[in-house]
Amino acid sequence: MKSSKWMHETVAVGLAAAFVLTVSAAPAAAQRIKPLQNPRRTAVVEVFERARDAVVNISSTRMAQTGVRMFGFGDPLDDIFQSPFRRDVPVQSLGSGFIVHSRGYVVTNEHVVRKAMKIAVSLADGQSYEAHVIATDAVHDLAVLKLDLPEGVTLPSLPLGRSDNLMIGETAIAIGNPMGYHHSLATGVISALNRELKFDTRAEYKGLIQTDTSINPGNSGGPLLNVNAEVIGINTAIRPDAQGIGFAIAIDSFAGELPNLLDFS
Repeated sequence: MKSSKWMHETVAVGLAAAFVLTVSAAPAAAQRIKPLQNPRRTAVVEVFERARDAVVNISSTRMAQTGVRMFGFGDPLDDIFQSPFRRDVPVQSLGSGFIVHSRGYVVTNEHVVRKAMKIAVSLADGQSYEAHVIATDAVHDLAVLKLDLPEGVTLPSLPLGRSDNLMIGETAIAIGNPMGYHHSLATGVISALNRELKFDTRAEYKGLIQTDTSINPGNSGGPLLNVNAEVIGINTAIRPDAQGIGFAIAIDSFAGELPNLLDFS
């Protein structure tokens, strides 16, 4: 009995000591825990906040010929017996672009502003400016626009990154005007490099970046960004018969020539 009593007292003392040690150690452990940063503020969120004001929506108007229907809408005879009476009608195209210089120079795709009679560029804050084309490269589908800014007005611009050191699988971020939904963001990864495409006799694309970032009509001309909010490509084309296959012009293919295209006169 004495032995049993001694054992019970020993266990009780041991538990009490452990409790004291645990309780006394808790404040020290709590002091070592650092408060967590906001997990919602990801790198993608920060890229959008940094890049948003330098991404623009482009609306261009051109004239296109259309025929008068002779047999009614949808009648296959219209395709056989085309009307000789054709007229010019204004057609609007939507695209994207990004500011490369504070004085209102914008890079976009050439096909976004091809044959445009009027170009309107709107910013993230809703402000809109007229613009004119100062340089084009139809072969590589590139164009530089100049916004008609009031005297003394400057705009935020995007830094150009590099495309020669891209890694398959790294994050790719697109901001643009898909289907007219301005300043929409999409994320994905770099899927492949050095792709080649040819759509017609005017445009031949080489060294393209392939991405699974969602690119839709209206994204053309907008920036493809890395997690440092640097432009690594210009969103250009998609495979209409597939999903998750988009292409961007690599920034290195024209970045060296860009300073020569900016007319400060």
